[in-house]
Amino acid sequence: MSFYEGDALEKKIHHINKVTCEKEELMTEILRLESSTYPGDDIYQICIYYNDSDMPTVFGSHYVKESMAYLIERYLFGAEERKKEFPYNACEMVCEYFYPELLSTPEIIVAICELSLMHYHSGFEFFMLVSHLAKEGIHLKNLEEFYDYFDATVKAFLENHKVLLDEIDDNVNVMYPKGFPYMLVPNEYVKAYFEAGYSMRQHNHFFISALFKEKMPVEKIISWVETFPLPMFLDDIKHELYGAIDNLSMMPVPLAILQFFMTPSKGCPLLKYCRYSRIDVAEEAICTAKPWEQCKKDVQCPMAIYLTGFDIGKKEFTVNAKI
Repeated sequence: MSFYEGDALEKKIHHINKVTCEKEELMTEILRLESSTYPGDDIYQICIYYNDSDMPTVFGSHYVKESMAYLIERYLFGAEERKKEFPYNACEMVCEYFYPELLSTPEIIVAICELSLMHYHSGFEFFMLVSHLAKEGIHLKNLEEFYDYFDATVKAFLENHKVLLDEIDDNVNVMYPKGFPYMLVPNEYVKAYFEAGYSMRQHNHFFISALFKEKMPVEKIISWVETFPLPMFLDDIKHELYGAIDNLSMMPVPLAILQFFMTPSKGCPLLKYCRYSRIDVAEEAICTAKPWEQCKKDVQCPMAIYLTGFDIGKKEFTVNAKI
């Protein structure tokens, strides 16, 4: 899991003892050792100490995303209320700890979440934004006041996004090399996806929290789905793989390979996916124990295409390695 995602605690808690910003020694040291361009700044994490536990949960982007989704479902679509439940109430509980006045305006909390998620270290950014509002005693009564107050901040974040967008080609070309079989379409699709997302954010900086101003928020969400169609999804009931474009079937492979290298004892994560795709070479005995042996076949599975393409197809891996 990415450091910036934080923890994924799923638990109903009694109370928060304290929320602290603490230096993360290990990440700071890793960056100093591994990056010649690292400026040497300390890396921080937001720690939430709860109940009587001495071990905190780390507040990162996972909590921010889940809290934002819950608040939208709760206040716009009548979802069941949750109380003191992680991850769904994490942001509310942080607000309650620092600045309880924010609890009266859930749409503002959603906007803080949205702004935080534009920053690479979302948990830290959420902490800093709420702390700033509390310290200065700023009570933003509605979304328009929030958007106006943080206008310069969001524009600065989007400038950083533009820099990242300019660098996206090289990263996507590594994930989906055009020279590999079936890779040209997903390569171009992912790049277009990022460009469309950036364009949408430029047009409406806070399009997610703006749902609270919509008379028909469902229609707005439908328009997002039409703008960013899901490339594929698995139906575990019908055991079918559905996709908008057949040539996008290779999109999950890079993540699957990463998962395999992290936890090789679980075998290839694509086994179910390949079965649903009716890939004839899928064999449980091989895919769960020695997926690299797929590289020896005349017709190669999605993972074998990558392993062969990167010239690691004939190398064995220690399946029982402890990561």
